[in-house]
Amino acid sequence: MIRVKVRTVLLMAIILVISGWVVYTQLPSILYHNKQYDTLLRLYPEHRLAQQALYQSGMNAFDVHDDYNNYYFIFPDSKSWSGAVHDKAELQEAEQKLKRLIANYNNSSSIVQAKYKLGILYIQEKRWDEAEQQLKEVAAAQKPDVFFQTNELQGWLAMLETRHTDIGKTPLLEGTVTMDGKPAADAFVVLKDKALNGWVSNPFGNYPIAITDAQGKYRFYGDGKGGEAAPKPAVLKGVGDYSVYPIEYEVGVGMTPAELSGYYLGGTTPDSVTIRNGSTAAYNINFVPQMEIISPVNKTLIDGNQITFKWKPYPGAYSYQIQIINLQYDRSGRLIESYSSYYMDDLWKDAEATYSVSFLRTYLNGYSKSYDGKSVTLQPSSILGAVFPGGKFTWSVTAFTKEGKILSSSDGYYTGLQDKPLFQMPDDGQLEGDRLVLQQRYAEAIEAYKREGDNDFALRALAVMALYGIAQEDNGNPAQAIAYLERIKEPTVRDLRMLDEAREKLKQS
Repeated sequence: MIRVKVRTVLLMAIILVISGWVVYTQLPSILYHNKQYDTLLRLYPEHRLAQQALYQSGMNAFDVHDDYNNYYFIFPDSKSWSGAVHDKAELQEAEQKLKRLIANYNNSSSIVQAKYKLGILYIQEKRWDEAEQQLKEVAAAQKPDVFFQTNELQGWLAMLETRHTDIGKTPLLEGTVTMDGKPAADAFVVLKDKALNGWVSNPFGNYPIAITDAQGKYRFYGDGKGGEAAPKPAVLKGVGDYSVYPIEYEVGVGMTPAELSGYYLGGTTPDSVTIRNGSTAAYNINFVPQMEIISPVNKTLIDGNQITFKWKPYPGAYSYQIQIINLQYDRSGRLIESYSSYYMDDLWKDAEATYSVSFLRTYLNGYSKSYDGKSVTLQPSSILGAVFPGGKFTWSVTAFTKEGKILSSSDGYYTGLQDKPLFQMPDDGQLEGDRLVLQQRYAEAIEAYKREGDNDFALRALAVMALYGIAQEDNGNPAQAIAYLERIKEPTVRDLRMLDEAREKLKQS
């Protein structure tokens, strides 16, 4: 039997009490410096650091969820994704923290930032009246030395003002946004100077923006007296300027992925609109139902030498065009977001299109070389064709009017890979060089292709890599490319085009 002296037990107890007291008193500081603000608030709500923790937690709550521009902005000829999507529970948590922060820090000179962020959060949730009231309070209370988003704030307020029709001004531009003919309420409509290139992924405060009402109507007002457009400056700022000028604009619509799901902005919408003083321009925007694909889908493994693409006929369509997209992977096997795509030249009258695999393997279109600071990546399809053995693909179809305008497309604006029609090719017929290209081992691929002798697929791949080069600073060897191309027994039209390009490049070198 082990005997422990009372004095020893007492000493151990004292040590434990002291250790516990030290941990209890120091833990708040440890939690605070490790940015565990919520844990500190839960365990030590009355501690002297609780107020600072509340401030940091409240500000961080919005910083984590500040993708208030989580919208796709769709223009007639382009699209831009701006931000990420958060669920309602996350936004509600951020709102509660910001409100609690404001209530506890209301006398702080820097609380204007928290109020501003709360107003932005209201905009993200489309609570327009609350957002406008909150941001007007910020505008009235802001101080230049503590508030730095003055231009953005004024842009938000100008946007919110477009909801009102009784402001005593005549619109410079008005129109309606519809989804298959039904009003699209609470959508953002943005104007971008057609003469300027580029796009700022956070358009709020950088471009003129209006909000559609319950009938899907929007309107833009000018800054001048009587609702006239602001005088056009000698040099347009473009970005950071939300004034409306008497110039030509591209018009885009901002919606969430859920709102856009199943719809497409057809090419029948005009490319631009011109603002003029003394009149109200009209520009209506109608999203149409997205096209529906039948097959191939669900990672279909293609069997044989033919691929037949099928889709549902689209009302009013005169012709259809197929796009094939190669899913590209990096060296670690991770899917690369930027896919290489091919718009096939053919226009089809019926709701299906059939291609031979052997033809698609010869269908080279462009050459892409990217460099990430460590290694060069070439698009496999620019070497191996529109489809190739061992490849994984998705596809889409576009419907056109008789005049060549886009009616609709099966390619949605916000669809993850799981929503796309996928198909894959078997490994049958894959050359060793093909496999090495997919593994991005290009120098080894070249040697493997050389061992194939007069195989047309191997010669074509060698010609492409010779013409454009496989290294970052490698501009290619056109003479070598010509030698490979002239050995192809059955050259295609694209082979002959590449031969002309190589000869021209050799002449200029």
